[in-house]
Amino acid sequence: MRGHVEGVWGLERGYCLMIGGENEAVERLDPIFVALAGEPRALQGEKCAAGARSTASCGPSGAGTLAKMVHTGIEYGPMAAFLLGNDLFRNRVLSAMRFGFGGHGEEQS
Repeated sequence: MRGHVEGVWGLERGYCLMIGGENEAVERLDPIFVALAGEPRALQGEKCAAGARSTASCGPSGAGTLAKMVHTGIEYGPMAAFLLGNDLFRNRVLSAMRFGFGGHGEEQS
């Protein structure tokens, strides 16, 4: 019924519940969701936007989980690409530089 985002600021700012479900059910359970997520908190020197909420109704049942999956993909996709690039560079490019451009320990002529 929900996805949640904590991130590195979850402890200081609270977290957001991304809720999916029928409007009537979401409205009925909203006080519970707000109690779980808490009120949004700004960091020192910042202000929360007017009307900021710690919950988001994302659509029908399953939409909260989908929103969380998309958020996770956006957040972790670039990290995975960076790590893959780093691995390729360390294991392929440096190996090719060390052993010639064959990359198998044999110099190419």
